[in-house]
Amino acid sequence: MVSPPRPGRTRRRLVLAVAAAGAVAAVGLWLYPDLARRGDFTSDPRPCSLVTAGTARLVAGPSPP
Repeated sequence: MVSPPRPGRTRRRLVLAVAAAGAVAAVGLWLYPDLARRGDFTSDPRPCSLVTAGTARLVAGPSPP
């Protein structure tokens, strides 16, 4: 013979299910901006375009005469 379910158990499970769904939704919304920004760059930037001629001279030192 199966005993009848306790009245508070169903409500507790419902509250836990809603809390779990809310937690999953919160994590999804927290990660969404990062996932939405993927694909901004179609390729890697060209390294030589990131360094100006003045910066290259500072790093390389004085040029020979």
